[in-house]
Amino acid sequence: EGTFAVEKGVRCRMKKIRIISIVVLLLSTVMFVAFRVYEKTGQDRVPPEITFPEGELLLHVEDGEEKLLADVKAEDNLSGDVSGTLVVEQISEITEENERTITYAAIDEKGNVGRAERTLKYIDYQGPWFKLKDSLRYKAGDTLNVLDRVEAESLLDGDLSGQIKYTMKNASDEKTVGIRYVDLRVTDSAGRTAELRLPLEVYNASAEKIQVKLKEYLIYIGANTGFDPAQYFDSADQEGTLQIESNVVVSTPGVYYVDYVVYGEKDMGKNRLIVIVN
Repeated sequence: EGTFAVEKGVRCRMKKIRIISIVVLLLSTVMFVAFRVYEKTGQDRVPPEITFPEGELLLHVEDGEEKLLADVKAEDNLSGDVSGTLVVEQISEITEENERTITYAAIDEKGNVGRAERTLKYIDYQGPWFKLKDSLRYKAGDTLNVLDRVEAESLLDGDLSGQIKYTMKNASDEKTVGIRYVDLRVTDSAGRTAELRLPLEVYNASAEKIQVKLKEYLIYIGANTGFDPAQYFDSADQEGTLQIESNVVVSTPGVYYVDYVVYGEKDMGKNRLIVIVN
């Protein structure tokens, strides 16, 4: 009887061990399956892949974001095609070669963000330039408000007049007749900066009674191109003889001027055209 009782106890323990092993195996299987499901549905950490044709993207400066995204696609390993989420996240400042770096971004259903960079090159980019609504000649005693007469433009942004910065020594000295210089600076949205130093003249109004008007007050011309200063004269409010005084050297880049002086029977008047040779 003692031996029988021992054998019975051993069989009971073995049966329990088998049951426990089966339960552990089932639990392990369930946990493994649950983990894989969770891994696929709840732990997706793979961002979308963004693709586009090789080589740089050639565009005109006026082309909008739709052209930047026209040939770009985004594909996710689980969400599939997510091209509808594509955005232009950032565009870098422009280089001397007129190139910028576009950063694209796309997002999948789990919030994973994919990014890719591409080189953009403008076909027709030109940096900002300055214009004058009137000459930088002021009567002694007048306020030397440069921004009332200076404008700036760019092909990329259009009117940049509100972005102009300038410095000028003795700006508060409005009564001293003579020449002083204004340093102008403006930057477009691509990061290209234009700088220009222009002469500003304070003159004695009692010595200039004739009002001289020009068609332009600031022009840009290419080096070694034809230049006829007479075509920029408009009119004078009194009859007189026009005398044109120019220091422009078209073969050498720089900032020059042309003075238009009208001499009447008793009075005279003057105005100035700034010529920038590129």
